[in-house]
Amino acid sequence: MQHMLRAFVLLLVLVTQASHGQWSIEQSDSLVAYHQIRFTDSLHGFLVGDRSGVGGIVSITTNGGASWVEKNIGPESLRSLSVENKFIWISTDHGKVYWSQDSGSTWTSRFSDDTTYTFQTIYFVDSLRGWLLGDYNGIQGVEIILHSSDGGLTWVQQYKSEPLPFGHLYQGHFVDSLRGWAAHQYYVMNTVDGGKNWNSQTVPEAPFLKSVSFLDTSRGWAVGDDGIRGYVIFTTDGGQHWSRGNTTMNATVLSVSFADSLKGWVCCSDGLIASTTDGGRNWTNQQSNVKGSLESIFFLNDNTGWAVGKNGTILSTTNGGGITSMRSVSRLPVAFSLSQNFPNPFNPTTRIQYSLGAQSYVDIKVYDLLGQLTVTLLKGWKDAGIYFVEFDGSALPSGVYFYRLSTHNMQGMSYLETKKMMLLH
Repeated sequence: MQHMLRAFVLLLVLVTQASHGQWSIEQSDSLVAYHQIRFTDSLHGFLVGDRSGVGGIVSITTNGGASWVEKNIGPESLRSLSVENKFIWISTDHGKVYWSQDSGSTWTSRFSDDTTYTFQTIYFVDSLRGWLLGDYNGIQGVEIILHSSDGGLTWVQQYKSEPLPFGHLYQGHFVDSLRGWAAHQYYVMNTVDGGKNWNSQTVPEAPFLKSVSFLDTSRGWAVGDDGIRGYVIFTTDGGQHWSRGNTTMNATVLSVSFADSLKGWVCCSDGLIASTTDGGRNWTNQQSNVKGSLESIFFLNDNTGWAVGKNGTILSTTNGGGITSMRSVSRLPVAFSLSQNFPNPFNPTTRIQYSLGAQSYVDIKVYDLLGQLTVTLLKGWKDAGIYFVEFDGSALPSGVYFYRLSTHNMQGMSYLETKKMMLLH
């Protein structure tokens, strides 16, 4: 009887484990909303969004997402980015384009217009030729498309709709300098001459489209909702004909990414992620372990992908979101830790990251070289998770300082770690 009971318990554990997909929560921050993520290889990735009270932010990783460096770029929310070698372009919701020519180390304002455009998409196919897609002056139904042939210094209007019919122009995608597609609220737009002319492509049942992605000139996907459920459509002839996929998503599908012609993923406004292995005809829901809106999803290959969204959520997977144990998908850190501040040296602010393996009372203090208490950065209870705290040294003299993390919890567990940092004015 005991053997049968053990076997039953083991079977129950395996079934429970098999019901969860391997999406790990790498980061969360209630003050941040991420709008788009892109990786150029397995190590180098870029995020754009906004932080409450700060403005537009871009986050950069050089270690596959293990850590991210955040930079503030202007007061506007950053909507979209495009990466070509070391060149990066970012569009905003207030008619601006920011540009970096050194992989994000430094940024300059590349384009600004007195009229407030809401640029949902910026897309460059090389270092010179790119497009901006969005709404003109925030007016519903007045969509606009601009084109640049000089790396984003100047932009020429290629398309502007009339105020009717109502709708919005959302995300777009180009496969080369001539052929591209854009997701309008009610149809798919297409160009075959670099944007000089845009044609509308009809789609099944007139859904509310949010995003479009193409693998090549023939195979593409568009996502959104039909007013009730999530919606995925696919084409194998460049958009001349669209078919609807079989989905069970009850929220708006916001982003789509395909690794090849068969394997793809989408993310939704309720935190759901779904995948397909037959080109978009049938979709299987995956567990993401979050409930907030996921705005963007991106896969490098069949296994490696990321999804980001509101509440500063960054998810990652190394097995395509496939089946694994519950332990592997835990959103909590496996241990207590205190990370090295960044930047270091700093002037005048720096960010300190720490991880809690269990709910704990947290005390973070800064000391000078003589061991004198300089400032208390945090005191209070925190749930298990990964957190950041900012340190502003503008009122302090240059020099070496120490920051210490001290924790204890209701089970009597404690943790103490100290690290050194340097302030240079």
